[in-house]
Amino acid sequence: MAKVKVKARHRKKYVILPVSLLVFNLLHEFIVYKADIIGNRYLQTLFLMAMFMTGFAFVTFIVAPAVERTVEKMVLSGKKGAGFLGEIIIAILFFAGLFYLYMKIYTSPDQIESVLPEMLMNSSTSLLSNFP
Repeated sequence: MAKVKVKARHRKKYVILPVSLLVFNLLHEFIVYKADIIGNRYLQTLFLMAMFMTGFAFVTFIVAPAVERTVEKMVLSGKKGAGFLGEIIIAILFFAGLFYLYMKIYTSPDQIESVLPEMLMNSSTSLLSNFP
């Protein structure tokens, strides 16, 4: 039986980049949700622009390396336990968790509120609504 090897380069291309983009999309949903509490549309636009610029840097320099380390540790533990099959099972479980999170957000009528803890939910009052 031939040994199948998944190279780190392929893992980075087909697992880490998509996962990082999905995490950025979740971050995007959260930022847009939180921007709704700003009453002034100009300040809201300024807030969104600033958050997306910093969001890209956050995902590039913090989330992607963290996801890479996590995936590498999961793959190594899966390989130790069950070899190549363990690596595949770990990848399937990882993507199943992300799929569940997306399904929960996009199929729920509350959308992002369905996965947020109570302390991160918007209140009914808007901030800076009287700002000129």
